[in-house]
Amino acid sequence: MTATYNYVPGSGGVNGTGSPNNGVINSLSVGVNLTTATVTNYSVNATVGTQTWTGNGSGTFAQYMSGSGIGIDGKCAGCTPGQGAPTSHGTATGQLIGSGAEGMTTGFGMKAASQSISGTGLLTR
Repeated sequence: MTATYNYVPGSGGVNGTGSPNNGVINSLSVGVNLTTATVTNYSVNATVGTQTWTGNGSGTFAQYMSGSGIGIDGKCAGCTPGQGAPTSHGTATGQLIGSGAEGMTTGFGMKAASQSISGTGLLTR
């Protein structure tokens, strides 16, 4: 069985380095295969100040639901002004919630150049 969980607007937040350091989650979705216990696609897009962060990843539930997390890679437009969008790397963790796995909580963190962000959110399917 597969499912896609989507961000519930306003249920989480993003913080980053620099000023301002509060941002917004533009989109966040997690595709899972409940039969094979895998995260098939973790996709996040967030804005902090003039920076726009994107990240994607995948992995096992064992990784995702532990402290190690799954790897997420992407770009940070605006992290190095005038230098394009440097590559960003980070991790994401999460937990299924509800007796029928109808929801999920997640947290993520990413770094690019000398900048970083972290965020959390609630997702439903």
